[in-house]
Amino acid sequence: PIEFKVEEVYVLQRIGDKGQFQIVATVSLGEEGTNAVQVHDPPCSFPDMPSVEDEWVYDERMKLKERRNKNGWRGRKSRGGTRRRRRRWSKEPRKVDTPEEIEMKRAARKAKREALAALEMQQQQQLEENDSNTAS
Repeated sequence: PIEFKVEEVYVLQRIGDKGQFQIVATVSLGEEGTNAVQVHDPPCSFPDMPSVEDEWVYDERMKLKERRNKNGWRGRKSRGGTRRRRRRWSKEPRKVDTPEEIEMKRAARKAKREALAALEMQQQQQLEENDSNTAS
């Protein structure tokens, strides 16, 4: 596991597509009793952060934004709170399996699971035999 200490968290804002993120508030997460919130009015920039991002960064970010908007939200809720319908690959109605076809598929899956279990058991026995032969 990875462990790290977080001493403070920043609340950020950005105005417009060309704006850089600015710190609106700093929330200290110090030891017990030292928690404090410092509001920055006006918001302050990060040290060494340019006030305007480089043109190539802006261009790449706009390309990403365009791809994201073009590809849709994929399962996210729209602003109205209702989900968008996914388009099917085909306009034809989906074929529903008959009970017989479902039973055949289930039997095939069961046979496959049993065959894999038998193979795993056989491999385990071979490993155990190899270990006992090596120990002797």
